[in-house]
Amino acid sequence: MNKNNKSKHPRSLDGSFSNRTKLAPDEEKKTNDQILTSSDVAESNEELKKTIGVLIIPAAFLGLALLLHIHIDRATIYLIAFLVSILTVIRVRKSPDISVALAVIYIPLSREYPFKIAPGINGTTLIELLLLSTVAYYSIIRKEKHVKSNTAIPKLIFYWGLWAVISILVAMFNIGFHTFIWNYAYPVRAFFDQLIIFFLISRLLNNNIRAQRAFIYLTISSLIIIAIGFNEWLFSRNISSIEKSRLLGPVLQPNEFAAQIIYFLPILVAMAAYYFPKIRSWKYLIFLVFALRVLLATFSRGAYLAFAAEGLAVSFFKSKKFFILVLIAIASVYFFIPSLVPNSLKARVNQTFQDTGPGAEIDKSADSRFYLWGAAIKMTEQSPIFGMGFDQFHRLSPSYTAIPIEATDNQNMFLYAASNMGVPSLALIIGILLLFFLRSYKLYKKSPIEIEKVIALGAMSLVPGYIVVNMFGTHMIDPSVSMFFWVYCAIINAIIFQDKK
Repeated sequence: MNKNNKSKHPRSLDGSFSNRTKLAPDEEKKTNDQILTSSDVAESNEELKKTIGVLIIPAAFLGLALLLHIHIDRATIYLIAFLVSILTVIRVRKSPDISVALAVIYIPLSREYPFKIAPGINGTTLIELLLLSTVAYYSIIRKEKHVKSNTAIPKLIFYWGLWAVISILVAMFNIGFHTFIWNYAYPVRAFFDQLIIFFLISRLLNNNIRAQRAFIYLTISSLIIIAIGFNEWLFSRNISSIEKSRLLGPVLQPNEFAAQIIYFLPILVAMAAYYFPKIRSWKYLIFLVFALRVLLATFSRGAYLAFAAEGLAVSFFKSKKFFILVLIAIASVYFFIPSLVPNSLKARVNQTFQDTGPGAEIDKSADSRFYLWGAAIKMTEQSPIFGMGFDQFHRLSPSYTAIPIEATDNQNMFLYAASNMGVPSLALIIGILLLFFLRSYKLYKKSPIEIEKVIALGAMSLVPGYIVVNMFGTHMIDPSVSMFFWVYCAIINAIIFQDKK
C-alpha cells in the first residue's frame, strides 16, 4: 500500500467511492443519466412488449390469411377492428404507444383496408381521432410536457401546410368555391392528413425512449408491408408481361408502392450496415433481401435509382472503408459476375429504350415525363409565387403540352410543388429535407446511444432516396405512401429536442 494512503480511511483511498465523496458536476450528471437510462430502458422494454401484445391480434389474422391465401370478408375485418379498439382504449390510459403503433401500422395499409363507415369517415379518420384524443388526454389530464411545435422542423412543415392553404384559395378564386370542393376534396384531405398525423405523433413523442420505440413500430410496419408484397409476388412472378406483373402493394399502384418501400428501406439498410460485420447484421440482411425482391417486382426505375442512392449514402456515412468495400463489391458483380444481376432489373432498364440502334427512342412512360416536366416549368414561370392553384396541373396541362398526355400530375414532386403552389412551396420542401438531414447528421455524430445512431444513419440515407424517387413521381401528397417519412421526421425532432434540453 502506498505510504501516503496509510493513515487514510479505506473509503477515502484513491479510486474508492463513498457517500462523503463529492463528485464533479459533470461526473454527477453522467452518473444520474446512466441510472435513469438503465431504469428507462427496462420500463421501455416492458411497454414495448405490452403494445406488441395488442398488435399481435390483427397481425395473426393477417398472417394467417396470407399463408393460407384466405380472403378476409368485411364482417371479420370489422370484428377484429372492434376487438383491437377495446384493447386500445384500455391500454391507451397507461401509455400513448398503442396509438402511435396503430397509426404507424394502419396508415400504410389504409388504401387496401379503408374501413369506410360513412362518407368522409374511414379508418384514417378514426386513427386521427385516436391520436387527437390521446394527445388531449396526456396533455390535459396527465399534464405531460410535449415537444414544442415551434422547433425548426415542425415550423417549416407548418409553413408548408400554410402555403398549401394559400394555393387552395388561389384555386378557388380561379375555378370557383363549389367546383373546387366538389372535385378536389379528396386530394386536399389526403395532403393535410399527412401533416396532421405528423403533428399529433410529434406531440406524443415527448422523450427519447418513446421516439426509439416509435422507430421499432416503424420497423414492424415495414416488415408487414414486405410480407404483403412478397405474398403478391408469389402469384405474379410467372406472368410474362412486365406491366401486368408489377406489384401493386397495399397502396394499389406500382410506382407508389415502390416509393413506399423506398421510404422504409433506410431502416433495414441502416441496421444491416451499422452492425456489419457482426452476426447481428445478418438477420437484418435477410429482411433486406426480401424487401429488395419486392422492390424489383414493382419495376420502378426511379425506385431502383433511389435505392442505389440510399445504399451509397449509408455506406458513405458509416465509414469510408465500408464505402470503398461496397463500391468494390458493386463493380465486381457488374464486371465479373453480371449473371448475379436480376433479369427483371435488366429487362426493366433495357425497356427504357425501344431499340439500341441509331435513333433509338425512349419508351412512352419515360418520354411523357419530359413533356409533363416542361409543362410544369411553364406554369411555374407564369405564376412563380402562388402557382396555378392546389392540384391544378391536371386541369391545365393540355394547354401546356405539345401532345395530348393523360396524367393526373407532372411526375415530379418538386415541380408539382412549384407549379401548383409556387416557388416558396418548393423552397420549404428543400428546407425541410436539408434540416432533417443536418439534424440527423448531428445526432449520428454526437449521440452515445446505439439505437439513436442507427436511427440517424437511416434518416441521413432517406434524404437522397426521397429526392431521387420524387424526381420521377409525386409521392408526398398522400399519407398511405409518405407516412414513413413524416414519422421519421417526428422521431428525429423528438430526440434532438430532448438532447437540447
